[in-house]
Amino acid sequence: MDSPDEAPAPAAPAGERETRVHRPAALPLPEPEHVPWRWAEEFHANACAGPGARLRLRTRLTAASWFGDVETASQALDALVRGTIREARLARDQRLTVRAFILPTNELVLETESRDDARAAPVRRQLVLPPLRSGPL
Repeated sequence: MDSPDEAPAPAAPAGERETRVHRPAALPLPEPEHVPWRWAEEFHANACAGPGARLRLRTRLTAASWFGDVETASQALDALVRGTIREARLARDQRLTVRAFILPTNELVLETESRDDARAAPVRRQLVLPPLRSGPL
């Protein structure tokens, strides 16, 4: 085991790579100081917020050459944005912060947070998506 987050895996058969088993991490994950890529933007809490965030994330992940499924990640962010607006009961003139960053393990973290000043605690949602492969082929 290289780190405390890894559980021992059964020995791989001869000639095959060993598979690491990760324990689930508690969410929300704090953003590390050094990440290969990050993006943050604020949106008005209206019907265009989810599709707008989806389109912007898809473009940025493609440009960043993330090794995961960009379309699935952008659809997941759209759902997170819509869910946060619905859960926080945000009005159209209120703001919503959307953040995304790629961890050094190449996992993508998507995060939304309501910006309602009247609430004591903002509604915060986070989702971690694994890469499809570990690096370039």
